[in-house]
Amino acid sequence: PAPWAEILAPFGVQLLRESWVDLGPIILAGTDDMWAGETDPEALLGTIPPDRAVLMLTHSPNLFPALVDPRVKLVLAGHTHGGQMRLPAIGAFWTPRGTGPYIGGWYQEDHTHLFVSRGLGWSVAPLRLFCSPELALIHLTPGR
Repeated sequence: PAPWAEILAPFGVQLLRESWVDLGPIILAGTDDMWAGETDPEALLGTIPPDRAVLMLTHSPNLFPALVDPRVKLVLAGHTHGGQMRLPAIGAFWTPRGTGPYIGGWYQEDHTHLFVSRGLGWSVAPLRLFCSPELALIHLTPGR
């Protein structure tokens, strides 16, 4: 991540690794990767003002239970590629470490929602079976 931070900084792009930015109506926060980095969701949430709505970005969806918090309205994750190789009536027969039960789509715990995108890419091999790529468009509505 360090080289990417240096490459993107001149363009005004900030990597949100265990940090957040105030976007006015919401806080946009991001965790570090749970496998390739060091993340502490409790510490990250502890730095965010208690009265603000949070949109959380994380790579691995298995971090979701640690991000459930009354302030966190939505968590966006990827990593899984939707299982990438799926069989009818069986589903994904392999998922990357860090997926947990969150393979793709919408999940909810208490008032925190999780969306796991299948994404456009692939992992290990450039193959997809019964799991088309996905570019999600999510509309955020204030007060909902």
